[in-house]
Amino acid sequence: MVNRTKLLTIVGLGLFCVLVFLPPIIHGYVYPSVGDDTAAHLQVFDKIQSDTYGDFPLILSYRLVGYPIVWLSNWTSWSIDIIFLWFNYASLVTIGLTIYFIISRLVNRTAGWLALAVTLFGAQGIFFQFYYGQIFNAINLGIILPWVLYFTVRYLTQGRWYQIIGALVLGGLFGAFHTSGIYLPFVAGFALCTYIVYSLVKRQSINLKAVYLGGSVAVLSLIVFLMSITNAGDLWEAVLHQLSAVMAVPLSNYFMGIVSPTVLILVVFTIVFMSDILKRLSSEAKVIIFLLFSITVVLGVSAFARLSLDPFRQALDFATVLAMLVAVMVGGFIWKLKSQFPIIILVLAVSFGLWHNVPTWLDYNSAIRPADKEAISYVEELGFYQYNTSPEIAHWIYDRVTVSAEYSDNVSGVLIVRNLPMTPRSDLDNKWYEIHGIDPDNYKPIYGDDSFEDDYGLMKTFDDGKVIVKVYENLGNAYLSPIGGK
Repeated sequence: MVNRTKLLTIVGLGLFCVLVFLPPIIHGYVYPSVGDDTAAHLQVFDKIQSDTYGDFPLILSYRLVGYPIVWLSNWTSWSIDIIFLWFNYASLVTIGLTIYFIISRLVNRTAGWLALAVTLFGAQGIFFQFYYGQIFNAINLGIILPWVLYFTVRYLTQGRWYQIIGALVLGGLFGAFHTSGIYLPFVAGFALCTYIVYSLVKRQSINLKAVYLGGSVAVLSLIVFLMSITNAGDLWEAVLHQLSAVMAVPLSNYFMGIVSPTVLILVVFTIVFMSDILKRLSSEAKVIIFLLFSITVVLGVSAFARLSLDPFRQALDFATVLAMLVAVMVGGFIWKLKSQFPIIILVLAVSFGLWHNVPTWLDYNSAIRPADKEAISYVEELGFYQYNTSPEIAHWIYDRVTVSAEYSDNVSGVLIVRNLPMTPRSDLDNKWYEIHGIDPDNYKPIYGDDSFEDDYGLMKTFDDGKVIVKVYENLGNAYLSPIGGK
């Protein structure tokens, strides 16, 4: 028979899985994110399927994910888009289960549940990356890295041969899977130097297993990382160019939004009870805390000192690892507490995070909204095979859900106009904006001086309560230039 604790664990993890899979089921998503990265990934998978990727750098994440998705699509006749959509949500479930399993094994179940809740639903690092389609970064940090830490901790505390093999293999995978693999050499180097200095100051003997493992992981991860980005451009020149910047991530709203009040409360809790926490923790818990602390320091420095191409990514990862760190420290401490007051405070803090972020998760979080679906269907029902858009529409995403119509810069048939930007690349005020489409507010036809209303007639409006999409027919049959005249 299954005992009560195991039954509650199964039920709790089952509810977590249901919660993750609910949004695509409720809303009927055809696109899994609100960002442009997903479309870029899908374009790579298209090239793999058609064997036309040429010199495109197929990094390991594309190979490990793309080929199985293409094979499954060919075998089942399901579209790559739908398979990848469910892959995204399955990955998020796996992240949560991985965090719970590893922390509960290395510390205790309380820490495991706290890490799962706070890392995903407290801090917004993982969810923010998921929302914007940065799924490979999330997998590297939320699945592969925790397993690297697991085998590292187990080898340092138990010393079995398969554990060091697991740490080295997964460390190499972390280095090659995504560009976030560059973290590991610096983390391993920082942790190793800190450990040696601490041992010398305390006049303690140095554990050679830790030295060998730390050095091996640092070298191996750096080698596989450099091999994985050989064809990805002159990365180091770009990195050095960034070194002159002083501050990469503005602090306004970052700690309250991405890091979250829940994590900040746990940080304060760990500072107040630090000495008691360290006394109660097991050796494995202390090792995982030390490793997580090393990652937090490296990510914090690289994010806020701008030592990377995209420091905001490091800021997101910093929020994720910081949440995991404080969850481990607090979870390893409170499960034997006799006083209920600290526990009540922590329950309220975690409950606030869930109350604040779960409704956002269950809300509509896809770039293709109902109004977009209806507008696309309407255009195709009319028989148009080409369309143009306003700049607020990411046509590279529209084209993935159309059947017969496709985007064209200069088309005299139909124009689709949206009131709000779909993605960063379709937001005129965003630094990632990419010039495309026609702006009705700055309408300049190539031929004639007529106004927008004279050349274009409104055919239908679609309103889903948040987004308004209008379909116009070109009455003057004039070819129009895209916004910016390019």
